[in-house]
Amino acid sequence: MRQKVEGRDAERGASVVELVIFMAVFLIILAGVYDAHLSYYRATIRSEARARVQDDARRTIERFLGELRMAGYGLLVPDDPAPLTPVTAASATSVTYLTTEGGASTNLTADAPVGATTLSVVSSSGFNINDSIYVADEGKYRARTVTAKAANSLTITPSLDVGFIPGAAVIRQPRPVTYSLGGGTLSRDPGDGTGPQPVIPGVSALTFSYFDANNNAIAFPGGDLATIRRVALDITVSAIMPGQGAVNFTTRGDARLRNW
Repeated sequence: MRQKVEGRDAERGASVVELVIFMAVFLIILAGVYDAHLSYYRATIRSEARARVQDDARRTIERFLGELRMAGYGLLVPDDPAPLTPVTAASATSVTYLTTEGGASTNLTADAPVGATTLSVVSSSGFNINDSIYVADEGKYRARTVTAKAANSLTITPSLDVGFIPGAAVIRQPRPVTYSLGGGTLSRDPGDGTGPQPVIPGVSALTFSYFDANNNAIAFPGGDLATIRRVALDITVSAIMPGQGAVNFTTRGDARLRNW
């Protein structure tokens, strides 16, 4: 039979010592939960930062390599007056290549004899005064500068020293596009007069490497630009997280010139 507790023992609760012990255990558990949550939060933020850095770097590299693979497309190659090369400048931290992307082109509609300073063309759309252009056929080309334009004609300087027949191509000279590293930022100069545009900040290391058709390394300065057939890029991008240091991402890519 259960004994009934009476008197002072019936009203007895937790003692101060018991409360202190309970609070201490509770605070230890709470601290552990908080620490685990904080660690998870920091790991999540760091992971997201790394993902952003990797995404920026990959997109930049994919764009650069895609453009570089098309370097030289549409370039004129006869030895008159000199062949063009797809890569026009190269160093460990900068590369410049020629692109005809977005370039204007048309054709002659009438003879352009020796001494001509006016070209009759299908359309002058896309050409501007001071543009450098090529007049070209299958065997030769000449570089000239546009001084005036009308709907179906272009005025050039200097005058032609060889003649061209109807159908010859008139092409705006390829633009030089430059990727270069400066102040921790990789920039792209589209060669249209707008100047370098930042494409990815936080670049802590970048190296361009160059190779010939047999994959032999070519060193610059001193190397022959005409022998470049492949360009490799090694890049490290960093992002600083407050209280967590730097998040780094290193990758490598390369492009073989398809049109050379």
